[in-house]
Amino acid sequence: MGKKNHFKKINTVIACLFVAVVATACALWFYILQESDRFIADKVIVEGPRPTEAVTIRRDARNKEYLSDVNGLTLYYYAKDTIGETKCDEACLAKWPALKISGQRVLSKDDLPGALSFIVWSDNSRQVTYKGLPLYYFMGDVEPGDMNGDKVGGVWSVVRP
Repeated sequence: MGKKNHFKKINTVIACLFVAVVATACALWFYILQESDRFIADKVIVEGPRPTEAVTIRRDARNKEYLSDVNGLTLYYYAKDTIGETKCDEACLAKWPALKISGQRVLSKDDLPGALSFIVWSDNSRQVTYKGLPLYYFMGDVEPGDMNGDKVGGVWSVVRP
């Protein structure tokens, strides 16, 4: 009977270790999936738990500050927009794509506290705003620092902080 008790104790210890390993593996897997979703959420246009870094301040050839995305592409205002609302229709967006983010908050590499936010479109995508006005790119800008859209049609302007 001593051998049977010994084997019961060993089986119990092995069973406990197995349960502990499985529980740890499940917890780790859950954590990895959760972190992975957070990472992916920051790369596509869906709700993400982390803020999306989208805007930075740069200086032009005259040493004047302007806003760009993190890749250096210039950002623009549309004069017909109002605070919290875009007036840029489908044809407009073909030439002036909206700066969109993936998360519920938008960050800047620079100090623009409280100035950055977003508006939600009917498809639930989020367009970044600066001081309440929507931000856009210009299709004519190819390289970081290009400002080919400034003053186009008298209604587009580079965003200056």
